[in-house]
Amino acid sequence: MKLTHFVASLFVVATMALIVSDASAQGGGGGGRGGQGGQGATGGRGGAAGMMGGRTRGGANQLLSLLAVEEVQLELQLSPDNVAKIQEIETGDRAERPDRNATEEERAAYVEKMQAQQAEQTKKIRGELEKILQPEQMTRLDQIAIQVQGVAALSNPEVQAKLGITEAQKTKLETVNADVRTKMQEAMQNRGDRAAMQEAFANVRKEMEEAAMKVLTSEQQKAFSDMKGTAFEMPEQTRGAGRGNRGTDAQGGQQTRGGRGADAQGGQQTRGGRGNRQAAE
Repeated sequence: MKLTHFVASLFVVATMALIVSDASAQGGGGGGRGGQGGQGATGGRGGAAGMMGGRTRGGANQLLSLLAVEEVQLELQLSPDNVAKIQEIETGDRAERPDRNATEEERAAYVEKMQAQQAEQTKKIRGELEKILQPEQMTRLDQIAIQVQGVAALSNPEVQAKLGITEAQKTKLETVNADVRTKMQEAMQNRGDRAAMQEAFANVRKEMEEAAMKVLTSEQQKAFSDMKGTAFEMPEQTRGAGRGNRGTDAQGGQQTRGGRGADAQGGQQTRGGRGNRQAAE
């Protein structure tokens, strides 16, 4: 995948350690919403930046973040109607979050509540997505999610069940999580030096992957690899924040900024040569 070490490490480590940043409580940064129906693929709440901030709670919330990325929408061949319905789910999820003016106590209470209700919320959102997407689309989305998460997916109860992860293995993975969390916090001390922080995150990710995979048997490692499906390239532009306004317009599927969108009438992309397949096909 073409995620930078900076983005990939932050997302994977945050997912695995379930570190919920202030951005989660605040509802994400600026930008990232294009037109009336689309969700930004980069910056703000869309794309990788959103995954690192407001979407590090895990589960189906990660699926919503992926579905906000244009290339994922194209891979799944989503129609403008699909995108609009998915956005309605995302909007409802966001409405429950405290605003930017919330106190630290209110944010902490919200995070604690969301962590306690994570399994229930995941089941709810996933059920809503299954009403919108076809079975093969959900399968492909799950595959992409595992590719993006990497070994962080081993913390997912559903993945653990499919792989037959034992209680002893879960304990070992929790130990890996704790070690990663400590190293992640240490790496964050270099935030003033971007290059140093990138290198630190890359090292943490590599160590995490090696340690986590050693916990699995050879059969489990193969099964985990198979769960990823065909390789998917996450776009480079999903890195960084504040470059939003890349979405699908609910009225015509045309992206308001960024030069890439889907034409609701015929599935033709307005710029860049790619478009979603519509019912008209």
